[in-house]
Amino acid sequence: MEDPEVPKKNDEKCPLCRADRYLNPNMKLLINPECYHKMCESCVDRIFTTGPAACPTPGCGKILRKAKFREQTFEDAQIEREIDVRRRIAKIFNKGQQDFGSLQEYNDYLEEVENLTFNLIYQFDVEETEKKVQQYEKQNRESIALNSARAAAESRLLAQNEILLKKQKQEARDAIIREHELERERREQVEQQIIHDLATSGKDPNKIVKLTETLKKHREKRDSPKPISSQSSAAYPDLQNLAQQRLKEEQMPFSPLAGERNTSKYYDYSIENYNDPFLDKIAKEPNRSIGFRVEDCHLRCLHEAFSGLDFDLAKINPPVKDDSKAPAAMINTS
Repeated sequence: MEDPEVPKKNDEKCPLCRADRYLNPNMKLLINPECYHKMCESCVDRIFTTGPAACPTPGCGKILRKAKFREQTFEDAQIEREIDVRRRIAKIFNKGQQDFGSLQEYNDYLEEVENLTFNLIYQFDVEETEKKVQQYEKQNRESIALNSARAAAESRLLAQNEILLKKQKQEARDAIIREHELERERREQVEQQIIHDLATSGKDPNKIVKLTETLKKHREKRDSPKPISSQSSAAYPDLQNLAQQRLKEEQMPFSPLAGERNTSKYYDYSIENYNDPFLDKIAKEPNRSIGFRVEDCHLRCLHEAFSGLDFDLAKINPPVKDDSKAPAAMINTS
């Protein structure tokens, strides 16, 4: 069953003159934001051409003006009313979170604005709500104008940023296209040069091709962009060292057992030269865990014993002496 509250456009009729789209396909139904009652364009011209007049809908009687009539955007008049009310309230209550001292105050402000909006949408205490809105608008006229100007400036800045971003993307695409075109021209020049050398010179063809490939590699190396400019390297030497270290690490071959067999400079371990009756007895038990090795226990003990000998706290975090805040007896830790 179809919803009777959603009329079909082909069956729309003017509530006043009863004209429909069957007899007048170009008929336009207009509404006025004062009462949101529909009427066709012909009725609007006939009733409101001479000036403001009361709404002809029975039971309404609100004074309407012809200049405020417009076409309805949504089929549901309630949605149309809600959008208009929220747009109007948003222009008046246009404060942001930065205008309040705490988040709780901002949330209370939003709750009050939503209560006023709800009353105007669903026609609850309209007169009292309108008084509050008008009183707030009168008392905060300067801040409303300031916030509106700020919002307009932010919108313009956002639009400019979007235009700039689109321009940058277009320039990047154009640069890529130009680079591809230059690369294609270079390849054609190399091919033409090879053909010319093979046809005119009596040199070995393999040497000509090899020389051309060498020149091409030198040209590509020369034209390739540098990862860090000289200015950046001079201003940030640590950044250059980090980039060089990362490049060196990337060039090293991958080994899944890297560091597995590294030896220590503090001890030399060999299972054949060490007698451990306690662990040897455990290793011979049939119920021991799979993968248990006596060597792992020995190496762990040695690692824990010698770890930290190379650690120097002064190099990593040098102490800062402040004589003004600490007495000499506390600074001298010897």
